[in-house]
Amino acid sequence: MLTQLSKWDQSKVYWFVKLQINAVASDRKITLVEMQRMLQVFNFVKVASQKEELILMLRQSENPVGSIEVPPEDLTQSELAGCFLDTAKLLISDFDFEAQEYAFLLQIAEMFNFESDFTKHLLNWCDEGFFWKQKQTHLLRKKAEEIGFTTESQLNLHSLDSGQKAWYAEIIIRGFLIDGKLDSEERAILIHLIKFVDKEAERKRILDIAKSVNRPMLPRPVGLNIHQLKIIYLEIINHFVFNTASGDVEYNFAHQIAQLSKLPSDFVFEAELWWRDGVAWHNKVHQLL
Repeated sequence: MLTQLSKWDQSKVYWFVKLQINAVASDRKITLVEMQRMLQVFNFVKVASQKEELILMLRQSENPVGSIEVPPEDLTQSELAGCFLDTAKLLISDFDFEAQEYAFLLQIAEMFNFESDFTKHLLNWCDEGFFWKQKQTHLLRKKAEEIGFTTESQLNLHSLDSGQKAWYAEIIIRGFLIDGKLDSEERAILIHLIKFVDKEAERKRILDIAKSVNRPMLPRPVGLNIHQLKIIYLEIINHFVFNTASGDVEYNFAHQIAQLSKLPSDFVFEAELWWRDGVAWHNKVHQLL
């Protein structure tokens, strides 16, 4: 995330999380991806009563949440821009960008007192990101129907058995650990992922891997179809793009996953081009902060 929630006091964290809830409620519906991302952000809320209040707001998010609160006075223009862009990333994460969501971004840009030209640059960046995410859908749907797979673009964790959940969690966490450490957002995702792993022994093994310097070889996937493996591969790339980590180490890790999953070479080639485009798009964020 561009917003440094781990360094903020709890009043600012509360304001930011409420802003995000208002964002996902702007189109009167909440997708699974938006819900998962919001639950990760909740890990930064340390006051129990506030967390309970925010979770209730999220559960009722198909109803109007209320007016958007003005930002804390001591937030800088750069910090407000980071809040705006993180909110935009949340809204495009589910491959959808409704007119109401676009209008919500305009509303907070006005509240943040952004100049019109700056707002235009921010929204152009959002549009580019949305079209980039749409290409992910295209990559997954290509040939999916003709070989009998669903065209879903997101992995349904609840449909996986215990071994598949454990493999998925381990792969994602290993991707996070490429740089040798977990940042605060990745740690929040780890906590969220571990909850999906059914067996205590598997949860312990994965957490041990997260703490270990020397990690065993990656296991092969068990029982996942080629479409599910493609979704996981693109999730890893998506994480690298959004966390501006796309060097040789990340490339080698993704290549290893592609080989373990026996992904078609033409799909991997197109995915790598999509990865390159995503890096180029996301790097533009530095010109906006």
